[in-house]
Amino acid sequence: MPGFFEWLLLYAFSLLMFGVPCCIAAYFLSKVKLRSPGTWVRICLFLPLIGFVLLAILPKGNYPPGHCENCGYNLTGNVSGVCPECGEKVEVV
Repeated sequence: MPGFFEWLLLYAFSLLMFGVPCCIAAYFLSKVKLRSPGTWVRICLFLPLIGFVLLAILPKGNYPPGHCENCGYNLTGNVSGVCPECGEKVEVV
């Protein structure tokens, strides 16, 4: 589960990737349709929330056995039961 700063970074990324293009599209849609740019901007700023949810639920990578399931760190020789990279509890083999 991502921490606060990871969620904040994820939202900023989704806003950049989805919100900016949508606001540009909103400007041009307001020129074509008979609605104000403010209406289109409100509609298009809702789309980053959808992008944020999609980015948040993306599956994690499939790492080979002997690696941390959270970050992929190689756990060869680890006997502590905790990943030294991300702090995730891991099963000691």
